[in-house]
Amino acid sequence: MISRPVTYWDRLGWKDTLAREENTDLQRTYAKRNLQGRNGVYTPQIVTDGMFGAVGSRERQVRSQIARARPQRSAIIRIQHDENGNVGIGIGGNSDRRAELVLMAVSSQEKVQIGRGENRGRSIGYTNVLLSETVIGSWDGGKGSHLLRANMLQYPGADRFAVILRVPGGGDVLAARWIT
Repeated sequence: MISRPVTYWDRLGWKDTLAREENTDLQRTYAKRNLQGRNGVYTPQIVTDGMFGAVGSRERQVRSQIARARPQRSAIIRIQHDENGNVGIGIGGNSDRRAELVLMAVSSQEKVQIGRGENRGRSIGYTNVLLSETVIGSWDGGKGSHLLRANMLQYPGADRFAVILRVPGGGDVLAARWIT
């Protein structure tokens, strides 16, 4: 799971310091797609593999969506490290849609103080917060490979990285993998 803080709270007088407009844009794109499950723009929201929407605090529903999404995956990502800190990424599978391979820089734990509104004085703890995402390649099905140089795995505040294979424009996630 990757957290994508949104600018939802800005209109209520509190700006989440981790919120990114790109995350809000993606949330709106998902709402326009009519996701399976709960659709719309709300918080806390979880979107599983770009296909299913749910209230993020409803654990049973979220687990159900994850279980439903797994068999629908049509691709696989393999990771291999070399002695110089570079990472080889292998992709395989079938797809009738073009996909993009995206490198995500992530902070595993963040805490933000809430300055205004109904939750003023409280703090929010985030897990696996997206700090940056970069498209590093494309895929049309079959076998593919990409090499990430060690310097690509350096980003201020990031202590984890992931790669995802997704249909562009807020489409389905075909595969995802942590780079460990």
